[in-house]
Amino acid sequence: MTSSQNSPLRLRRIEKDDLPLHTFLSEADECYYLYEYTSGRNFSHSPANDRINNLKKDVRYKGTAAWGYKDGAVLQCANEFKQTLNPEFLAAAVIVPVPPSKAKSDPAYDDRMLRMAQAMSGNVRELVAQTASRQAAHASQPGERTSIDELKKLYVVDEALTQPEPGLVVILDDVLTTGRHYVAMRDILRGRFPNARIAGLFVARRVFPTEGDLADFI
Repeated sequence: MTSSQNSPLRLRRIEKDDLPLHTFLSEADECYYLYEYTSGRNFSHSPANDRINNLKKDVRYKGTAAWGYKDGAVLQCANEFKQTLNPEFLAAAVIVPVPPSKAKSDPAYDDRMLRMAQAMSGNVRELVAQTASRQAAHASQPGERTSIDELKKLYVVDEALTQPEPGLVVILDDVLTTGRHYVAMRDILRGRFPNARIAGLFVARRVFPTEGDLADFI
């Protein structure tokens, strides 16, 4: 994946040294991100934290002024991906948004990643659907988070959308944490499209506060 040379923004690839923060990924995974989101800090910590906070605004705010920040963040991320992705790469890719924690039939269903994908590309397919709602990862305690195997049981390929078979699949999500959702999606898609190149695209990867950040709270 090559970034456009006309943008000051640059996509960065998850490298070997980054893997301890993304424990389910391996060196063979091709994953890219724009920003670093600092865990345990609020929206005022950085522009990236502000962006992710806006993206994750709960659907209960729909119809309020706060929802405008979410809509703005969705469009801004889509535009930044279009600025940084090589146009030929984007034209060849099938963008597959990661399903949110809630099923489409759930009143709490959040279509932010689908809307982001549609704003950045005309070739978007919801190839992977989620059959039931689950607890959101950011609202779960570490021991309660849905495992990769559990996610695979919830995910199903929508066969109505599989043709023509894609040669390049880009899995789109907002924040890369351990990589569990990406790996579950990757495995499901690889099982259906064994010859496709599969990559991950994230608004941000999660990092933890540095010693300097911690000193501000001592």
